[in-house]
This record gives sequence, C-alpha cells and structure tokens, in this order.
Amino acid sequence: MTEDILPAERQFQDGETIIEQGEPAVEAFLLVSGKADVFMKDVKIATLGEGDIFGEAALFKGSDYGATVKAAGTASVQPILPAVLDEKIKRCDPLIRALIRMLMIRLRKTSDALIKQA
Repeated sequence: MTEDILPAERQFQDGETIIEQGEPAVEAFLLVSGKADVFMKDVKIATLGEGDIFGEAALFKGSDYGATVKAAGTASVQPILPAVLDEKIKRCDPLIRALIRMLMIRLRKTSDALIKQA
C-alpha cells in the first residue's frame, strides 16, 4: 500500500537547509529528532521540535515551499511523499478532509501576506 512506503530518514547538521523558500514542494517532513529553524525572507519566524511537521502546506496545492527550514543542531527528518499524505487524507472523514483543506488554504494566504509585508 502507498501509505506504508516511506523514504529513509535524512540527517542534517547545524545550519544545513532542509527546504528552501520558493523551491517546488515535492515532500513534507516529520522532524524525528532535533530542532529546526523556520525562516521567511531570511527572518527567523519559528523553531520546530521533535514531532513537528513542515512543508505540508505547499503539498496540498502542489506549489512552492513558503519558508526555508534549516537544522538547528543535528536533526533527523522523515520525508512524507505527496501520495502518502493524499492517501491518508482520502481516508479521513469528509468533514475533517474539508476542514484540513480549508485550513491549509487560509494558512497559505496568511503566509503570502506575511511575505509581502516583510
């Protein structure tokens, strides 16, 4: 089954870029261990920790990553392929599926507005 096929975890060292703002989104990531900093236009806006997921918003629209994420120390991430994410969403209750998509659209609009202000 597609939902069971995940690529191998990837390791990143301090300061290494995991995803780059503006690049095509090809996968989301689960932060398995360590921390990662999120930047929009070179401004740090957040720090992610174990169990956080990033890169998922762009996958819903098939667009570009809305932020750059860099390892803050040693970090391990589990890539999540679009097909896996789509399969899991398809298995959700229709109300939950609609809510997730609506939230992702609103998040993208908010992120775009923040980028324009920066």
